[in-house]
Amino acid sequence: MKVSFNWLKEFVAVTASAEEVAARLAQAGLEVEGMTRQDKGLEKVVTATLLQVEKHPHADRLTRCEVRTGDKIHTVVCGAKNHKAGDKVALALPGALLPNGAAIQETEIRKVKSGGMLCSEKELGFAETSEGILILPPDTPEGIPLASALGLNDVILDVNVTPNRGDCLSIRGLAREVAAAFGLFCENSRPKGTSRSESERRPTSIEGRVRVDLQSPELCPRYTCRLVLGVQIGPSPLWVRRRLEACGIRPVNNVVDATNYVMLESGQPLHAFDLSQIRHGQIVIRPARAGETLLLLDGKERSLEKNDLVIADAERVLALAGVMGGEGSGVQNTTTELLLESAYFSPAVVRRAARRLALQTESSYRFERGVDPNGCVDALNRLADLIVQWAGGSAAADSIDVYPKAILPLELRLRRRSLDRVLGYEISWEELEKPFATLGFEKQTGEYSPQERIFKIPTARSDLTREIDLVEEAARLYGYHKIPTRYPVLSLEEIPPPQEHPFDRIRQALLGWGFTEVLHYSFTSPELLQRFGYEPLPQLTLMNPISEELSVMRPSLLPQMLQTLRQNIYRGNKDLKLFELRPSYVPQSDSSPPFREQWKLCLGLSGARRGLHFLEKQEEVGLLDLKGCLKSLLSLAQPGDFQESPGRRPYFHPRRQARLAWAGREIGELGDLHPLELEKEGIRVPVALAEISLDLFLTESKIPVKFQEVSPFPSIWRDLNLIVD
Repeated sequence: MKVSFNWLKEFVAVTASAEEVAARLAQAGLEVEGMTRQDKGLEKVVTATLLQVEKHPHADRLTRCEVRTGDKIHTVVCGAKNHKAGDKVALALPGALLPNGAAIQETEIRKVKSGGMLCSEKELGFAETSEGILILPPDTPEGIPLASALGLNDVILDVNVTPNRGDCLSIRGLAREVAAAFGLFCENSRPKGTSRSESERRPTSIEGRVRVDLQSPELCPRYTCRLVLGVQIGPSPLWVRRRLEACGIRPVNNVVDATNYVMLESGQPLHAFDLSQIRHGQIVIRPARAGETLLLLDGKERSLEKNDLVIADAERVLALAGVMGGEGSGVQNTTTELLLESAYFSPAVVRRAARRLALQTESSYRFERGVDPNGCVDALNRLADLIVQWAGGSAAADSIDVYPKAILPLELRLRRRSLDRVLGYEISWEELEKPFATLGFEKQTGEYSPQERIFKIPTARSDLTREIDLVEEAARLYGYHKIPTRYPVLSLEEIPPPQEHPFDRIRQALLGWGFTEVLHYSFTSPELLQRFGYEPLPQLTLMNPISEELSVMRPSLLPQMLQTLRQNIYRGNKDLKLFELRPSYVPQSDSSPPFREQWKLCLGLSGARRGLHFLEKQEEVGLLDLKGCLKSLLSLAQPGDFQESPGRRPYFHPRRQARLAWAGREIGELGDLHPLELEKEGIRVPVALAEISLDLFLTESKIPVKFQEVSPFPSIWRDLNLIVD
């Protein structure tokens, strides 16, 4: 999450530098992965006043401008058309290196000297496109750095928030952490909008205009909404757009920007509907129906499933709950009436829909990790106030709040003996209660032992459910680095050697022959399997893959072995002897379950048998090397007949491959990689691969069980004293 340091300081009066704050957050378990200065490239850009604008004497499309920066006047040639005398502008002085890479120098343009450049938003890195130069507000002081005038003398912190800390996906949440780390009070930690009592003077009411039907309270425990009428859609204030862009969010318009602004501030995702597009003024929160589709705001139509939760009106689906709104009910340039939504959706239902559709948004990212169900109304009122400020209009005096079963804060008991036992160090109650209070943990009063405390946990902290969670929180806030190191006292016991396993013998033999063991993921890419001819076979597909490249369980070890050989060869390591002894997942015909785990051994050779030596001629590896290794390995388990038959794999050389059988049962294949495959992979050395099943090793290997009789004699201690001359 990207965080504006200046924005953070609006919530907590911290005087430390951004670097010190980043260090404290890291100690508290919130690693800051990077810091970016927002004024980079603006060091020599200042505010100026246009004194005179006249036509260029030698060019029809240029103007000659006189600009003042305090006590100095500059002559600048400009090609824009949107400026006039009296405007406040951004002047890049000679020597400036702008964010877009332009280097500004004093130059002569059509026989007129130009001592700088009047900058556009695109040239300053504020926008991807822009028409004309940037015109600043009329009250902007002249002659000061542009970064100061626009509040860009800021540092952006890139904070890595762990999945269990959804409360830190907001400025307010991080401000609490900073306040607790520095022992400060977190001011204005929960910005509120207009309260109900203050709103009663407003004539507009939501009653009679909107009805909410919550059909799935288990999937949406709380749903609130409020009207804002008479708005005018347009751009947000410049400082708002800059702040959103700094946090990685693209500005859209004043209403959408307000929803994103409050989301970043409070952690509560919000949505604005065009009220005129809601049929019959009815909002229905329900599961999707079979065959329903929704055109989302990203311009793509998605098919919905019955497990998806949707926001609908009387006739159609309006939004995919917690993920993204629909195109048909979104805010348009002509929108004048808004229905604002603030809700708490089940993290599981949002996560399921987002993963299925491969659609992660800022909203779903927060709902998946859990938001504060008791912060919906505050965020809704805050949003209404900002929209009225930035887009005009008036907010309704009342709102709808459907909350069938309130989610109450937990009360957790923290005992002294649990603290001391887990941490191995005594932390006083006084050292814990202040940071706990900063994070909103309310100490409960009543009759309980002096050796324990009871705290009421805010509903925003869904990660704290047990006493051990409070112990971890105590250690985190106190500082892991402050807890002294104490080595545990362990008794050393003789560990008996494990029973010999056939796989251990195979592994040790291969290591002794100079092979190196490699380990790959058990899941791989369908595209990689397709190149090895596995597409016709059914594949065991993961429901929740890490990525599309790791979405199926591998039926073979060969594709990944070739991938590893190729990567090493590309890096100059050409003479390789690799093996992998791992399970694969193969289909079963007429059997349940349809797949089974099968242990396989894969060998991969490349380059020469021995490294480069001036006394020996290099010999290339090939099929016979693998054949000799496999014969020796099979004999380790049990002597038997080793049979070969012609192979038919397209990725092997047609005349240098074989199918292998042992004791009359087919166990695998080996061969030299086909020259066309070598050319396709960009490999210029020979490669040989083999893969065999190890099922027979498990079922038919005859490994004698060795019994070692326990000595009948008692143990004797001997103290030996040696004199070394």
